[in-house]
Amino acid sequence: APNVFTFSAIISACVKRGRQDKALEYFELMKSQGVEPNEVVCGAVMSACLKRGDWERALEIKKTMLESPGGLRPDVITYSTIISTCEKAGNWKKALEMFEEMKVRGMKADVIAFSATISACEKGGQWERALELFNAMENQGLERDVLSYNATIRACGSSGNWEK
Repeated sequence: APNVFTFSAIISACVKRGRQDKALEYFELMKSQGVEPNEVVCGAVMSACLKRGDWERALEIKKTMLESPGGLRPDVITYSTIISTCEKAGNWKKALEMFEEMKVRGMKADVIAFSATISACEKGGQWERALELFNAMENQGLERDVLSYNATIRACGSSGNWEK
């Protein structure tokens, strides 16, 4: 019978080949056969969710991790992927919620998490929040990147607050 390593290889290959639908099917098959996912499988499935903009499924994967008997814990990369998925889907509220949850769980946001959250706020017309996050990056000693600058500029510019 296939084990977690077999499923991991299949799911990762599906994602690399752009077959997100198949990756998600194999993930469900794996769970239905009682095979517990590991971090590699969850990461690959998260990537499939990101490519599809399927934030609801990404949240389900996070829940699966938290409920796993193996004690899988979402990390900054997991949260950054979920935030990016929410951003892609245009769900700025959920992106912000996941950003805050990550901090509550004791994780320090990285540049990717900040940039994705800023971009989600920009897409949602939340220029004040985008600007707050942009300033928080500097306060935390993170080097702001092109993505965070561009998203913040777009957010302020689209609201007519370009002078901020």
